[in-house]
Amino acid sequence: MRRHPLIGFLLLPSLFLIPIGCGPTPELAPTTPGPVEMERAEAPRAVPAPPLAQAVEIRRTSYGVPHILGETLEAGAFGLAWVMMEDYGEVVPQQLLMSNGRWAAATGSEAVDGDFPGRMAHEYAVQVFPGFPRDVQAILEGFAAGVNYFIETHRGELPDWAEPEFTPEDVAARDLRVWDAGAVRDFLQSRQNPGEVGIQAPPSVEESDPDVGSNAWAFGPERTSSGSAILVRNPHLSYTSGYYEAHFRVPGILDFYGDFRLGGPFTIIGGFNERLGWSTTNNYGDPNQVYALLKEPGNPDAIDSGTAPKASRPAP
Repeated sequence: MRRHPLIGFLLLPSLFLIPIGCGPTPELAPTTPGPVEMERAEAPRAVPAPPLAQAVEIRRTSYGVPHILGETLEAGAFGLAWVMMEDYGEVVPQQLLMSNGRWAAATGSEAVDGDFPGRMAHEYAVQVFPGFPRDVQAILEGFAAGVNYFIETHRGELPDWAEPEFTPEDVAARDLRVWDAGAVRDFLQSRQNPGEVGIQAPPSVEESDPDVGSNAWAFGPERTSSGSAILVRNPHLSYTSGYYEAHFRVPGILDFYGDFRLGGPFTIIGGFNERLGWSTTNNYGDPNQVYALLKEPGNPDAIDSGTAPKASRPAP
């Protein structure tokens, strides 16, 4: 049986303890994305490979983590989209359609409520895309091209609604936010219960195991035996949470290892490059407090009745 042209297994373990400033990742043997072999698809379409497919090399570790080496940012993003589609199939175009307000048109009217913010995000993406830096535009263009090319070569494996028509603006809308649904819910709750002010944790979080949650630690060089700063991530995420681990490299421009969100190249949850490591955690702290300050009627300079000094007044 012939091996898939995108997959070359190497014995490289996934990383959990991440030293900042670690050495470069070893060079990986090249391969080029192309139509899958017959054992992976019943009837792959004979679609000519675009130039971007010839400008990206992909290898996977023994755990399946893709290492993407692009000649340009656009080619690297093309490869990132390809491996996401290869691993998750219709989930990637689904995320794009939901982010652009076109999910109801693909699946039915029951999804229409979620399409309203998607429409807003897409309109905003179209408006601001011309002002993006050229390197940002290149990544968005390459990702859209990678999704479209995979769909073209795997039509028999994907739903009919997955059409190879995604644009860079469609991808940009995946990473843009035009409103905060959580803030809206908090506002409505505060209107219904005026005494409850601030952000409240969802009941499912409060009622779950108190030991469950994400966490991260950062150690300065003076606290490590190696003398290097170390970032430890423990995100407590399931494999179905929509995160995607990958190594994205364009020599002389970008060298990033971390986790993306399915359907886009720019929502980064955590990872590292040659000089920096970062992480996020999920929590529901209360960032807002409301105080009632009681002023003394006869003393405009008082802050809190009984605690502020009396203002000196000239004798009549």
